[in-house]
Amino acid sequence: MGHFFEKSRKAFNTIVDILGFAAMAVIVVSCFAQVIYRYFFGKSIFWAEETSIYLMIWIAFLGAAKATANQENTRLGFVVKALPKKLGITVEVLAHLCMIGFSTIITIYGFALASTQWVRTSVSTVLPMALVYGALPVCSIFMVLFTVFALIECIYKGSNKGKGADGKEVTP
Repeated sequence: MGHFFEKSRKAFNTIVDILGFAAMAVIVVSCFAQVIYRYFFGKSIFWAEETSIYLMIWIAFLGAAKATANQENTRLGFVVKALPKKLGITVEVLAHLCMIGFSTIITIYGFALASTQWVRTSVSTVLPMALVYGALPVCSIFMVLFTVFALIECIYKGSNKGKGADGKEVTP
């Protein structure tokens, strides 16, 4: 594949990694601070638990995007391997197209849902709930992009093997 293709795939993968790492770091720090405050000062950080819950939602959807990037979503790879090469490629292309269609629908309806949540705020942090609901469409966009990368690679390589986000060969 071309240089731009590989750089784009790695850039989007890095963005997902950084977002996931940042969310997990905030959870760890806020939970640790919450324990220290309760144990030593007898007080609680009012926003720590709610923030951790909402960030776990983001981590779950980022994990789904990461699984898509590495082509580790649930699939019947043994069926595709058992098929003749051309038929296996056709099945793989159809699977990618279905995934793109599904993720696109989730993105559209996710944005519609999130856009209705700007007026609702969370109890402790008083942040718009659209920031929580935004995990769905944002991560679905990543899923569409990673699936498009896999589809292009499947078509150009002419095989039903692809590369995950880390650049290693992946079999369906």
